[in-house]
Amino acid sequence: MRTSKNSPVANLSRLACSLALLTLLSPGRVQAQESTRVNVGFASAKPTDEIDIPLTFSGAEGATAGSIMARVGFPSNVLTFTTAERALAAELADAEIKATAAPDKDNKELGVLEVNITGKSPIKPGIVAYMKFRVSKDAKKGDLKLDLLESTAKAADGKPVEMAKGDSGSVTLFNMDEEIPVVGCFFFTH
Repeated sequence: MRTSKNSPVANLSRLACSLALLTLLSPGRVQAQESTRVNVGFASAKPTDEIDIPLTFSGAEGATAGSIMARVGFPSNVLTFTTAERALAAELADAEIKATAAPDKDNKELGVLEVNITGKSPIKPGIVAYMKFRVSKDAKKGDLKLDLLESTAKAADGKPVEMAKGDSGSVTLFNMDEEIPVVGCFFFTH
């Protein structure tokens, strides 16, 4: 369908394009800055599965940290922490990872996992660790929250890095007889 140059649709389209262009080129435009943060990832699983939950460090270009600490709350009646392994960003920084899980002081059904990552060279944004959990054989279908309770980072000189609140993660549980859906990324499949 063709529209004339002066039709209401054409005028509205030109107006929308002009406003978008003005917004992009405006000298007083406020740009959103990417905050430095730690985020907890997600996974899908069935009872008795071992899962890897990524822990990511993100920030603006040039962001680095000498060390990172994250405390993650998890339902210990369904998930059992097994280990934490270095991911690529930690490997590139020749980082050491220490992780300990303990019962939550206020809720006996929750555990708190503390992950400490210390680099021999600056840690750059990326996946820094994989937190590994074993799913209980009695796990029921549903979603579990992996709550990011606290995260901190220090620069290589030991000074605190300003951090924004990161995102919590989740685990989607399926029944043993269900198929876990496979999700692909459009950019990698086309």
